[in-house]
Amino acid sequence: MTQRHRVLLVEDDRDLRVLLARHLRQSRLDIVEARDAEDALTRLGEAICQCGTSKFDAMISDVRMPGVTGLYVAAELRRCAWNMPIVLITAFGSEATHAEAARLDATMLDKPLDLDHLTATVERLLAAG
Repeated sequence: MTQRHRVLLVEDDRDLRVLLARHLRQSRLDIVEARDAEDALTRLGEAICQCGTSKFDAMISDVRMPGVTGLYVAAELRRCAWNMPIVLITAFGSEATHAEAARLDATMLDKPLDLDHLTATVERLLAAG
């Protein structure tokens, strides 16, 4: 049996998070949901501070959320040299936001999302890693 990839999904909009999780699970991804960036940091655990290893194979995160942003979480992962694939999603995709995502070696997708494209992007990034 093939090991399922574990993906952290960070989205503050509950309805969208549930929709994304359901769609991604159909592709046999093991999805762990986080309600915001602070919840994601908790789920990532102390490994960020200790620059340890992650129990996740990839992260999908909204950029704009109350409090801490998805870009901040991505920056923390990169600071610790975690090379897991990161997909950032946003409804506010400015040039500056896209440039920051590129600097963090993250893939940026603009909302509204094509769910099949999101899934294909995640699967392609996981296969390449």
